[in-house]
Formats: sequence, structure tokens, C-alpha cells
Amino acid sequence: MKLIRFGLPGQAFVPLLTALSLFSYFRGAAQAESSSVSRAGRAGKRAGQTPAQTSTGTPDEIPVEIKDMSITPAGVALTLVSDETEQELHLMIGPAEGQAIVRALRHAQLDRPQTHDLMLKMLEDLGGTVASISVNDLREDTFYANIHIRRGEETFDVDSRPSDAIAVAVRAGVPIYVADEVM
Repeated sequence: MKLIRFGLPGQAFVPLLTALSLFSYFRGAAQAESSSVSRAGRAGKRAGQTPAQTSTGTPDEIPVEIKDMSITPAGVALTLVSDETEQELHLMIGPAEGQAIVRALRHAQLDRPQTHDLMLKMLEDLGGTVASISVNDLREDTFYANIHIRRGEETFDVDSRPSDAIAVAVRAGVPIYVADEVM
């Protein structure tokens, strides 16, 4: 993970209190990650499987990994990158979602379950698993995503904000995809 930036050239810097609270999470994640890829994207590679074998990814979806997270005055800039095409997708997400993703990357354990942990626990208790997630649409400057869930032989999609879907994917260790037309 790259160094964290606290403002863009020519723009005001993030308030110190916000920057310091987020910095502790991002600094730890940068130290914990020896490379610029997320654990979620490596899950299938470690098992020696192709993306089609590990998820519901389609031919028009590109596998991506988390490359960078930066604090900006507008929130957290999240960069997804494809090893196959070397394309990057830049998303702006909220500070809370940024913290949730970094906690998952660091495998941080908290005393009480957080929202995305609770979602996965409920899904598991109901007999389902997350297969993958995909950022599949961009309409009027808003990105859309789906969480692909498998329960037995049944597979279904749940509409999600990309930031929440990515937080779930990192926790579940499943691939992240971006639709070719969105990339």
C-alpha cells in the first residue's frame, strides 16, 4: 500500500483530528501489507484457481485488487487495480467505510462485531456464503455494486454500495470484480 496523503495539491488538508484517527488505521494497514494487493484478490490465486473457478465473475468482469487508500478532504480515495489490464478505478468512500476496509485488511479484532462482520455472521448462520462482489454500474456519478451470495445450489445478488461490498469481500476473502464498461 502506498503512503497516505493528507490532501491534494492546492486543496485544504483534512482536519487534524480526523486525519489522526484515520491515520492510525491506514498506517497499520500499510505496514501489515508488504505488497500493494489485497488478501481478497489473492484468495483464488493462493488456491491455484482462476477467477471463474472461485466466483461468479463473468467474462465481461475484470478481477481487481486494492492498490491504494488515501485520505482526502472529500473522504477516502480507494484505488482498485487490475493485474490483467493494468487499469485503475478510483472511488471516493466515506471515512467509516475506509476504516472498515482497513480493519479487515489488518484482520483487526474488536470486542464487538462491526456492521460488516455482523452481515457475514448472519449470512453464515442462514447457510449462505459470499462468492464474490462486483462493481457493475456507474450512473450519474454513482457507482453500484452487487454482493454475489451462494446458498446451496442457489446463487443470488444483493445490491450494495461499492464500499460496503468491498468491506464484505475483504472480510470474506473473496474476489473483487469490476464490469469492463465501468472500468
